[in-house]
This record gives sequence, C-alpha cells and structure tokens, in this order.
Amino acid sequence: MGWTVYKHVTPDGRVYIGATSKTLADRWKGGYAGRFREAVKTYGWDGMEHVVIVEGLTFEEASERERAEIIAHCSTDPRYGYNTNAAGFAGHAQGEATRAKLSKQKTGVKRPPMTEEQRMKLSKALKGRRFTEEHRRHISEAQMGRKYTAETIAKISQSHLNQGGKCVIQIDMNGNEVARYPTAKQAERDTGTKAQTISSVCTGRRKTAGGYLWRYA
Repeated sequence: MGWTVYKHVTPDGRVYIGATSKTLADRWKGGYAGRFREAVKTYGWDGMEHVVIVEGLTFEEASERERAEIIAHCSTDPRYGYNTNAAGFAGHAQGEATRAKLSKQKTGVKRPPMTEEQRMKLSKALKGRRFTEEHRRHISEAQMGRKYTAETIAKISQSHLNQGGKCVIQIDMNGNEVARYPTAKQAERDTGTKAQTISSVCTGRRKTAGGYLWRYA
C-alpha cells in the first residue's frame, strides 16, 4: 500500500498536511491534536475538504513530499494552516525511529569520535535534504498561476516577522508564484541559488537571482 500524503482544508482556506501508512479511514478516525483538533471541533469533519495529494510512496518519499507541501502552503503559520512543525508526521516518525536506533546502539557501547566525513553528513542532515527535481516540479505546478497583491505580501510578511523569520517567495518573470520557502537559506538548499543573491533581490540590490524574481513574504 505504501504511504499517502493528504491535506484537510477548512472553510476559511487553511490547510493541514499529513502523511500516513494506514488506510485513510483508519488514520482519520484516529484523531488529531493541537490547532487542527480545535478546527475539527469548530467546523466538523464533514465541513472540511479532504484531499489525497499522492499515494503509494515509500517512507522517504512521503517524508520529503509532506515537508514540501507544508512549506509550499506555509501551513505552520496559523494564518494559513494547522501544522505545528515543518517536518510533519512522517518526519517526526523518522526522527523517533532514528533516536530509538541510536539509543540502542549507545547502550553499553563506547562509541569512537566522529570522523570528518560523518560530521559533514550529520551537518547536511540537520540542514535539511534537497528536494528532487520532481518534488520541486510538484510544488511549482501546485503554485503556478497564483499572483500576490501588495496587500497579501504585506500580511504574510508581518506574520512571518512575528515568528522571527523571513519567508521568501520565488516568482517567475510573468509575475506567477513558483514556490515559497521559510528562509532564503532554505531556498538556496532547494534551488541551488545562493541565499545572499536571493536576499539582494528581496532588498532591491539586484533584479533577479537564478532566473527568478524574489520577494520577502
């Protein structure tokens, strides 16, 4: 069966992105926590739209796709969604499994110091994985054609400033949004365009970076 990535959409347009290896009926009847649980109480389960984004994925594919959708929808921002972290359920499960494995390995064993190669791999993992070209294309297709007014950009900007970060918007030369990233650094990791040049476009010091326009959200 594999993993399924899905989203719930409340009547006000906010979304919750999730992933599961269970049947959707089993997962959805299992209940939710946090802000989305309150949304279920407010709108009722039948008062929401329930959408299957993609199914039949491996755990790793589902983890990356769920994270990509959370970032694309800015669903960790209470104004736009109900997710409590950018890793999502699949990322959380992976983290729990990794911690359990490490704990078992450490029990009664004196581990040698990490090599330089191991430190580099760990550093890369902590900074986040690059999205594949297919994942970036999915985000682009999902967002293509959506244009931002000055008022909308100002609202999103204020929201992210309140959370201590600066979300950046990638825009093609026709004014269409391609993708959103929580920081310029994340945009660099996912697109290969240097964060410094992205920031330069956002602040008006450059016109484009990587063939795109960029704006702070």
